[in-house]
Amino acid sequence: MRELFTDHELGVSVVGEQVPADGWAIYTPPTRKYTLVFIVNCQSRKVLLGLKKRGFGLGMWNGFGGKVEPGETVLRGAEECGLCLGHDDVRHAADFAIVYIDAAGRAAETIDCAVYAATAWHGEPVDTDEMRPEWVAVDHLPYDDMWADARHWVPEVLGRVLDGNKERLSIRVDYRGEDLAGWWIAAMPAEQ
Repeated sequence: MRELFTDHELGVSVVGEQVPADGWAIYTPPTRKYTLVFIVNCQSRKVLLGLKKRGFGLGMWNGFGGKVEPGETVLRGAEECGLCLGHDDVRHAADFAIVYIDAAGRAAETIDCAVYAATAWHGEPVDTDEMRPEWVAVDHLPYDDMWADARHWVPEVLGRVLDGNKERLSIRVDYRGEDLAGWWIAAMPAEQ
């Protein structure tokens, strides 16, 4: 079985992994790009999550964001819940690849998602026709109502934000149908 990467090649430290039973599919260039923003209240140790009310991910809790349209910035994610963020309020917390595997074991689709975290904002969250925002304790996230991969990487991202750790994570998850086949998380050195 071929290794996905080596720590030496990437200059990273692997945080955790579960290799798919039949190995990793070859990564293909992304067909879609998304952003995801987690708004974190460090004092109360809560994160603002949104319950998806329609469309893709219906009934699931997640951060805010979505498909990147031409001319949009990451700050759009916060606008989905009525908050305003300044560029200095947001940091790039993770690069996240979601690979959907076909029946032959090949990557049928790859989605890249840039994950951001904000610890300062203006305004109050508002319910919209797409998402219902709610502050949730970081230690009590509703993993049973989140994507299957979330329990592996979301606590790593939020833990680093709460600790003031500036390392960026590199994350890959593979799905076969709706089943999580494997996941890999590595910490990248903090940018200077």
